Amino acid sequence: MRNNIKHFIAFLTIAIVVVCIGILLEKNTLENQPLSSKGYRLEVVKIEVNEGWSYEIYYKGKLQIRQEFVPAVQGRRRFSSEKEARKMGELVLERLTRGESPIVSIQDLKNNGIAE
Repeated sequence: MRNNIKHFIAFLTIAIVVVCIGILLEKNTLENQPLSSKGYRLEVVKIEVNEGWSYEIYYKGKLQIRQEFVPAVQGRRRFSSEKEARKMGELVLERLTRGESPIVSIQDLKNNGIAE
C-alpha cells in the first residue's frame, strides 16, 4: 500500500513539473511569434482611383482599421508609396499588439520620414 502511495506521489510530482514546463514554453512561444500569428494581419493596398496607397489591419480575419489617408494631417492625402503605408501600418500594428492606442501623430510621421 505504501509503495502505491509513493508511486502516486512521484507520478503526480512529475505530471505537475511537465505541465509547468509546458506552460512556460507556450508563453515564450506566443511572445516570440510574429504579429500575424497572434491574430493580426497587415495588408497594404494600392488605390487605383485618386492614386496612392492605404493599409488595412485585420484581427482574426476581421477588418479592424482601414487607413486610406495619411493620419494626423489636414486634408485627404494618400500615402505616396507602398513603403510609407507599410511603415505606418506596422507602427499601428505594433501598438495594437502591445495594447497601446493606435493613434498616429505628426511626430510619428516625421520619425518615419513621411512628409506632412
